Amino acid sequence: MSGSSQVEIVLHINEALNAEQEKTLVEDLKTLDGVSDAHFAPRGRDHLVVVDYDPDRANSQQILAKVQEHHVHAALVGPA
Repeated sequence: MSGSSQVEIVLHINEALNAEQEKTLVEDLKTLDGVSDAHFAPRGRDHLVVVDYDPDRANSQQILAKVQEHHVHAALVGPA
């Protein structure tokens, strides 16, 4: 039996999003197959999104593409 391990990445969002935009983005990320959690970092670092996912079912480029579907500029920063 092989256990899948989760990977945590951080994305930097260039635009300032309001609370509704943040909520919509996070909810949309969670619909991706393999994504187990997504959330914005605490205030003061609220331009960062932390995403936990199974690398056997999703990859960082798919996650970045999903963010960009929201018409925001984003970049992968690296692991959390």
